[in-house]
Amino acid sequence: MSGAPRAGRQFRWYLGGHAAWFTSFGIQMILFPWLVAVVLQESAQRVGIAQMAVMAPAIVFMLYGGAVADRADCRRLLLRYQVLAAVPPSPSWPSWPRARSAIVPSSSTDSPWVP
Repeated sequence: MSGAPRAGRQFRWYLGGHAAWFTSFGIQMILFPWLVAVVLQESAQRVGIAQMAVMAPAIVFMLYGGAVADRADCRRLLLRYQVLAAVPPSPSWPSWPRARSAIVPSSSTDSPWVP
C-alpha cells in the first residue's frame, strides 16, 4: 500500500497534462473556423476545406502510428517519440536566457511597466 499515494500523484499529473492539451486543442478547433469564417470572411465551403486541411494529417498519422504500435515494443516507441517531440523547439534553447532577461528585469528600476 505504500505505492498508492505516489501513484495517485502521478495520475493527477498525467490527468492534468491531458486536460491542458485537450483544452488548447478545443480552443483551436473553435477559434480556427471562426478566424476563417468571420475574420477572413470566407464561404462555408472554404471553411470546410480549411478544417479538412487541419485534420487530415492527424488522421493519416494516427493510422500509420497505430500500425507501427501494433508491431513494436510500446515502451521503446514512446521513449523515442517523446525525444523526437523535443527536437523542434531545441534550436531555441540557447535564446532562453536572453528571453528570460527580457521578460524578468534584473532590478525594479529596469521594469518596462514602471514609468
